[in-house]
Amino acid sequence: MIGLTNNVLQNLADRKWSIAAIAIGAILTVSSVISDDLLVLSYLAVLICGTTIIWGAIWAVISEGDITADLLVSIAIVASILINEPVAAAEICVIMQIGSVLEETTVSRAERGMSRVADSLPTHALKVDGQNVTEIPLSDVRVGDVVRVVPGASIPADGIVRDGYSTIDVSFLTGEPVPGDVGVGDRVPGGAVNGFGHLDVEVERVPDESAIGRVSRLVRSVDPGSAEIVRAADRWARYMVVAALATFAATLVLTGDPHRAVTVLVVFCPCALILATPTAVVAAAGNLAKHGILVRGGSAVEAAACMDALLMDKTGTLTTGDVRCLRVVRFDEGIDGDRLVSAVASIESLSEHPLGKAIADLVQVHQPVEGFEYRPGLGVQGKVDGTEYIIGNRRFLEVSGCKMDSEVEGAISDEYRQGNMVVLIASAGRAVGIAVLSDTLKETSARAVGALRAMGVGVYLVTGDSKEAAVSVAGTVGTDDVVWECMPDDKLNVVDRMCRDHVVGMVGDGVNDAAALRRAHVGFAMGGKGSDIAVSSSDVVLLNDDPGSVVRCVGMCRTAMKVVHVGIAVSLALNIAATALAVTGSIGPMVGALVHNIGSVAVVTMSAMLYSHEPVETVNGSEPVHLRKRSPGDA
Repeated sequence: MIGLTNNVLQNLADRKWSIAAIAIGAILTVSSVISDDLLVLSYLAVLICGTTIIWGAIWAVISEGDITADLLVSIAIVASILINEPVAAAEICVIMQIGSVLEETTVSRAERGMSRVADSLPTHALKVDGQNVTEIPLSDVRVGDVVRVVPGASIPADGIVRDGYSTIDVSFLTGEPVPGDVGVGDRVPGGAVNGFGHLDVEVERVPDESAIGRVSRLVRSVDPGSAEIVRAADRWARYMVVAALATFAATLVLTGDPHRAVTVLVVFCPCALILATPTAVVAAAGNLAKHGILVRGGSAVEAAACMDALLMDKTGTLTTGDVRCLRVVRFDEGIDGDRLVSAVASIESLSEHPLGKAIADLVQVHQPVEGFEYRPGLGVQGKVDGTEYIIGNRRFLEVSGCKMDSEVEGAISDEYRQGNMVVLIASAGRAVGIAVLSDTLKETSARAVGALRAMGVGVYLVTGDSKEAAVSVAGTVGTDDVVWECMPDDKLNVVDRMCRDHVVGMVGDGVNDAAALRRAHVGFAMGGKGSDIAVSSSDVVLLNDDPGSVVRCVGMCRTAMKVVHVGIAVSLALNIAATALAVTGSIGPMVGALVHNIGSVAVVTMSAMLYSHEPVETVNGSEPVHLRKRSPGDA
């Protein structure tokens, strides 16, 4: 609570003129209440605190034809003055300004949390050329350059440490403040802050394409205010403005008491309704941004809160994606083993798939490749030294008419039993070898799946891998179901079918996940190592590539929606009760303004506290699940 208070005070300092206006208005209002001789001071309070409210309402009607709650507030202020209740008018103005500042402070904190990464890159870099170190503009940094990062400076681009040892702060990606140790040979992301030692980093990606550059573009695309519930609240507010005016007219006609009628205007205003909803959504998005989770639209907050089914890719999502090729096994003695390895690695060097990159790392120098073709969900093919190779999964070989004998089948089964992955290699219409690869599950994968299932979310594994590999991983992490050998259109079809009966989320990182990410009600992309296409197709970007972040996101979004619903309920109950008291003459304009506006401030404050809320992240001890094994056609 102390941290929240400090943050609020810091943000309030940025609004010193608004704070000064509120302070002066409050002093003038209290003074006019204490003494009738000072009643004129309340008019001055209205002038100081109410001018922006009234002008904003008038401008909204003139420029956009938009009937807002501020219009009703403005009418209430003017009406209070006309019936000689300036204290009530001043009270409305002061408390409305307090609510406005609280909302702006919350939004500013959230935006600051989301956009701080956009300003993490330096404007210049220190280029190392032999013994010379020259400062150059960041735009002049090229792949292969060696840049020096001094203590306290930000790393200008993704790269590999070539000299030095230090600790770096990568909290903009992970959301965690704990620094990590790096030394020669370690990869470091652009935007990370160097600790105590100097580092010489060889640039692997230009700054715009490095981690921080991608995050910066993502941040600029974030629009937490686009939630349907925010738009619905705005629509309800318009109806309530009309209802308030109608009630005001009816009360005036039936009772003939202008004080009662004006009190109706004062208490009927839906301020809490329209303030609490966007404040809660933006605060939740800002909270998640602090932990490396970028929610790119307010509608994603609603969808994540309602999600009851989640489809998860395997490689790079549940597993680390740091795949190593252990060996290439050949089954044709007539083929030179070294030549086969070189050819396969050369073809895979043109692939973006993690398995392909692992195979490509088997050799240092790649041969020229002719007729390269990438087949999403299947594999790759190309010619090396005039020989054509088909490299991919079982389905690729089947559709290509390639045969596999019992020796190949037996070898594949043996590797699967050891928990390895297999990529098939075919040439001249038959399987001639396999590449054996190994990947490891992320430490948080099983815990995340268990937590999601405990929250009532069904978790399903959809992967392009073989049946054996898919079932092995699904059984280890405990998903509810598994679909294997999925091509991109298979994943899309699974999402389509599930969307008929569920609110569906999809988690992925690759090009082959992009369509499914776009089609799901809410798409989660691994933003650290994920492809640009997958990231641009998603609604939520997990900068730390941690499946556990999905749990945090769902928990935070559910809490936000609860706060929104409570805020709406409180607002409506307050308006109804206060309006009834106003119509019967039980309260006057001054008491009505106090009750109504204090309620509004309370609701906004409750929403604002979401920024510092800590949702439950993990649930331990989830029970084992029974896997219903399926192929894509049965999904």
